[in-house]
Amino acid sequence: MTRRAWTFAVLGLVAAVAVGAGFARAGRPSCCSTPQASWGAFTPAQWDTVTTAIARRGFDATSVQVVSAAGTPDGRPFALVAATRHGAAGCVLPVNGVHVGAAICRMTKPLVIFTTPDTWHDAAAPGVPARVVHATAVMGLARRDVAWLATHDDAGRAQGMPLLQAGPMRAFAGSFRDVASLRAYDGRNRELARVSFGH
Repeated sequence: MTRRAWTFAVLGLVAAVAVGAGFARAGRPSCCSTPQASWGAFTPAQWDTVTTAIARRGFDATSVQVVSAAGTPDGRPFALVAATRHGAAGCVLPVNGVHVGAAICRMTKPLVIFTTPDTWHDAAAPGVPARVVHATAVMGLARRDVAWLATHDDAGRAQGMPLLQAGPMRAFAGSFRDVASLRAYDGRNRELARVSFGH
C-alpha cells in the first residue's frame, strides 16, 4: 500500500471511530467539539449536495458521516458515507463525486467493492521531474465475519489492508499502483472471497 493509501486509511479510521460511536449512541450529546462529518474529503458545497441527496432518501441529515475515502486525480471525492434513519439501523452509501449510490444496510456476500482509476505524481528526489503513476482506487465494505483483507500484486506479493468499523459492517479504502486481487479471510485464515482486477 502506498503512503497515499495509508493516509486515507488513517482518515477513515478516525472517521470510523466517530461513526461507530454514532451508531451505538445516536442522540447522546458529546462533551467536546464535533469533528467535521465530511473529514475534508468534500468541499462544503459538495457535502451540502451529498447530505441533501441522502436526506431525500429518508436518512437523518445530521447522522451523515464519511467512513472511508480514496483519492482521485481531479480531486473528485470517492468515499463511503454512513447514515441512519430515525429508529433504524445504519446504512452505508457509496459516493463518487456528488453522485450517491444505493444504500447498503446489510450484507450477504463477504465483500462489496467499488473502484475508479487513480493517478498521482511521484517525485523521486528534489529537482527531479515527477512521474505520473497510474493506479486503482479501491473502497468497499466487508461482512462482519471478515477478519482481515489482503491485496496481492502480479508477482504474488501480499499487503494487509485496514478494516474500519462502520456500524454492523467494516469499511476499507486505498489506492494501489499494482493490484491483481483483493482477498478476504475469516478468523481462521480461511479465504471467504477473492476479487480479481484487470490491468
